[in-house]
Amino acid sequence: MYDGHSIYYTGDHAIEFDGLNTWSDFHIAPTAIPIPEPPAQKTNVVDIVGADGSIDLSNILTGYPTYQNRNGSFEFVVAPGYENWVQTYSKIVNFLHGKKRKMVLTDDPLFVYTGTFTVSMTQDGPINNISIGYDLEPYKKLPLSVGEIYPEVFQTVQVDSESYIDVIPDIKDYLMEMPAPMVVAISSDDGLYIRYWNSDYNTYIEKGPLPTGTYRDPDFTIGAFSEDVNVGFQVKGRGTIRIDFTQGRL
Repeated sequence: MYDGHSIYYTGDHAIEFDGLNTWSDFHIAPTAIPIPEPPAQKTNVVDIVGADGSIDLSNILTGYPTYQNRNGSFEFVVAPGYENWVQTYSKIVNFLHGKKRKMVLTDDPLFVYTGTFTVSMTQDGPINNISIGYDLEPYKKLPLSVGEIYPEVFQTVQVDSESYIDVIPDIKDYLMEMPAPMVVAISSDDGLYIRYWNSDYNTYIEKGPLPTGTYRDPDFTIGAFSEDVNVGFQVKGRGTIRIDFTQGRL
């Protein structure tokens, strides 16, 4: 870390941007442990004219909070004694400034942040300072989808049935703790019908016939569950279908 006079740093608390490391590739040291700011909640609060209080409609469409992007910056100091600083700064700017990249914190290596970054520099006497601004999607995500983690479960299924049959009996069994809401990707042949059951809402959502290819519908959003919810997908018709999604959290 940087104490205002000297740099004592061995590469801990670094960040990787699409595989490039802030210390081993750029030789910049964070002034504090880099932790992205939490996203601001999208709100819709309506004043009640002529009465006390207000009505919070923020979650009325989804049943769960929705968020803006994460915005903020990470501050670094440049370690002296390495390659030409002008060349290194040009390397950082060319790689990050205005670019959409995937970011991994070495302190939180299981998750990936995705967003756009900016770079600026200031000087404090002999010390060069780098600021990396970020505009990140609100949720950090696992690098692999459930189809890649559980290929024996989330696989392509052959369907030939005039009535609904289970495809994934209970998706909740394969979710991480407190997952982010996720829209499911459904890959299917033309003509299949799908039904999604969520006991939180005590209702089925039915769609079909589905188009050929990969289909995403906000009605098929999973993740914002209570602890005892039962969820699952059922399909009818003739063809093949595969369900997949990538998990994340705040």
